[in-house]
Amino acid sequence: AAAADAAEAVRCCDGEVVKDSVGDTFWLGCTVKGELGKKGDIARADFSRPSEILEGFLFLGNRDNARAVGDLQRLGISHVLSIVSESEDFPFESNDIARLVLNVEDVEDQDLAASFDLSYDFLEMCRAEGGRALVHCVAGRSRSAAVVTAYIMRCRRWSLQEAFGLVKRRRPVASPNEGFWRQLESEEWRLFGGLASCRARGADAAGGHAEQLSLQLAPGALSCAPPALLESLRGDLAEFS
Repeated sequence: AAAADAAEAVRCCDGEVVKDSVGDTFWLGCTVKGELGKKGDIARADFSRPSEILEGFLFLGNRDNARAVGDLQRLGISHVLSIVSESEDFPFESNDIARLVLNVEDVEDQDLAASFDLSYDFLEMCRAEGGRALVHCVAGRSRSAAVVTAYIMRCRRWSLQEAFGLVKRRRPVASPNEGFWRQLESEEWRLFGGLASCRARGADAAGGHAEQLSLQLAPGALSCAPPALLESLRGDLAEFS
């Protein structure tokens, strides 16, 4: 009975963020992805602000972070990648910030991998312009963490273990759902032909591009982007039209 109770506690509480009676924030890190072979105890952390994943460039956060105009200005955020479902509240819009919106549910059978190329091109456009990007979903835990991990694998030519290891160190609450984790394994296989991980799986069968998206750019935002990158971004957008 005790073992069953413990298993149920892990199932219900793993990865949750709670506050105690005096307002301190705790992450209930019962388990971390088995592929990393790590386990974590309860860790104290404050995730009221975005986590800086790649220094001076890439930040990972939640919906409230995307709404905090003052924090965005303080951090110098020029591009925001929003990964939210149609039913979830949408953060504010600003003419001063380039924004890409992907309508993606945080469910295991969602084809998040269909947006990896577009997300990569959007973030590369930001980097080419010398900007700073915030990637967020609702909690900054599953969808956005998976997209950031996929981006790091590709831009740094890192294995899934290396890329997610960095994300996890910088934002301990990061925990893509199991479906997204399988898609990251498939992305690792696609990028590196299975050499990066003996556990990488073949690409999942495509389930169709069900995502809807919108792209909002600040005036003149595309003028500094390299032509090849713009062409790649146009091609990705065409696939969703």
